[in-house]
Amino acid sequence: MVVRERRLLRESLLAGVLAPAALAAQEPAARAPVPSPVVVEKGLGEALDREATALSALGFNGSVLIAKDGQVILCKGYGLANREKELANGPDTLFDIASLTKQFTAAAILKLEEQEKLETSDLLSKYVGEVPKDKAAITLHHLLTHTSGLPREVPVGASTTERDALVKAALATALRSKPDREFCYANANYELLGAVVEIASGQRFEDYVREQLFRPAGLERTWFLQDAAVDAASAACGYEKRGVFPAQDGWYSWGLRGAGGVLTSVVELERWWRALDGGKVLGKRSLHELFAPELLDYACGWWVREDQELGRRIEHGGVTRGFESSFTCYPERKLLVIVLSNELETCRPTAWTLGRTAAGLEHGDIPTGVALAPEKIEQCAGTFVTGKNAEITVRAVGSRLALQLSPEAVVLLQARREVKTLSRDPELAERIAEIVRRTSSGDVAGLGAMIATDNPTLGRYMVDLWRGWCAERGVYVRHELLGTAREGDHLVGYVRFDFETGSLVLSMSFRDERWTYCVIDAAVPSGPALLAQSENEFLWRDQKNYGSDMCLAIFERDARGRATELTLRTKTNTLQAKRKK
Repeated sequence: MVVRERRLLRESLLAGVLAPAALAAQEPAARAPVPSPVVVEKGLGEALDREATALSALGFNGSVLIAKDGQVILCKGYGLANREKELANGPDTLFDIASLTKQFTAAAILKLEEQEKLETSDLLSKYVGEVPKDKAAITLHHLLTHTSGLPREVPVGASTTERDALVKAALATALRSKPDREFCYANANYELLGAVVEIASGQRFEDYVREQLFRPAGLERTWFLQDAAVDAASAACGYEKRGVFPAQDGWYSWGLRGAGGVLTSVVELERWWRALDGGKVLGKRSLHELFAPELLDYACGWWVREDQELGRRIEHGGVTRGFESSFTCYPERKLLVIVLSNELETCRPTAWTLGRTAAGLEHGDIPTGVALAPEKIEQCAGTFVTGKNAEITVRAVGSRLALQLSPEAVVLLQARREVKTLSRDPELAERIAEIVRRTSSGDVAGLGAMIATDNPTLGRYMVDLWRGWCAERGVYVRHELLGTAREGDHLVGYVRFDFETGSLVLSMSFRDERWTYCVIDAAVPSGPALLAQSENEFLWRDQKNYGSDMCLAIFERDARGRATELTLRTKTNTLQAKRKK
């Protein structure tokens, strides 16, 4: 049995983040919704608008709402909702919010508990009938907190049109762990909760959510995928390499219902959050349960974490078919940041930058670049191989490039030597294994005993990193010490970590058997971060470290403009590679 501390929010949910009249035009209209105004308050609102405009020039496309000290100071759209029709994003533009939908499903379950139609301690079998022996102990609470043991992938999708088919598929899927033992973020947990909402309420999932959640909160422009009432002119199109995806046209079935599928705007999400705080939707006890973090800081449809600089952070996001969402509340800072985007991989960096500015924290200068024709950027994409058979994969994402280094390339860039030439150190392997055990269990105090005294925050930093990796890449699978190398008075171990949907290499430095610092993937950014400085040069500087880390990609092109060679430079080393044949 996992022992956990259920930290309940003792103060008001938002602690004054939003005032009752945060947006002048946000009270429900008698007949038809009134268009929401663009809000750019003088001072901080104007500064945030300038930053959002600069980020839009770098590829961000979407809508932003920021509230501080009880007032909305920025509510505005940037870029185009529909490029073909030249329709701009605005406060009321509808976006597919993907997994941010889970909070509504969690709220529906807790509403049913208030109505005495279920209890979160109920077994799943009470609602879906007989279940296999390995799933007999699964409760609704396990589903809410992603601790049911169900794996990340369950064979359901667009063709799963019947509720019973979802239940059958989920029950037939082998558990990856016993219930209550492990956190594994899996859409199937919330799809099953969607089924429970229907069974317990006797209504369609969508009807119950509209009547019991949307309507009391005053949401008049929040819909579900494939809803005939959606005004296509108000819905954004999602843009990614695979194509263009109008928000309202996405597939919607029991392979998604409960885990995703809501279309809404930044204004509607602010209104929903204000209704939660005002007790219009759920009572105090239910709110406590909604925001009580458990394994890996996941509560019920929300992550609830502690930020070293900003205090408690309540957040969730989602990614799908050209859309990305980010919703973050910092109650102790009285700050709310909502960013919805119809351009992949720009939402979270935008939310991070604007959030720090709104909180009065520095983040370094926003990077600048030059505009290139899309085909010039696409011609840089591909896989490049060094003379040591280390690979660098380059992706074109909008106006930026993203790099992915193989473990061999990370070691070559960081240690200036091949993996096969690294030393073996069984004692260090054992020490690293213990660090992994303590990190995965969130044992910051235990890590402190293994860390050098001149870097006391390293343990908390590593635990936060770990939780982020698990959220983004799935459940931890294994790690392997690739080898060690001496760098001055430090012994550096190069450790490969494998998760369900990705891997990374962490260089861990030790001095006198104490862990001193670490570097992820040779300090090469994991997302689309490199901006064009010229036709052949793309640069990234780390805003979080105020430009101390950098990565420069220099390409050589053939007569047709296609990149054939790549020189990758960081502040410590250089790699040269040729396009893989």
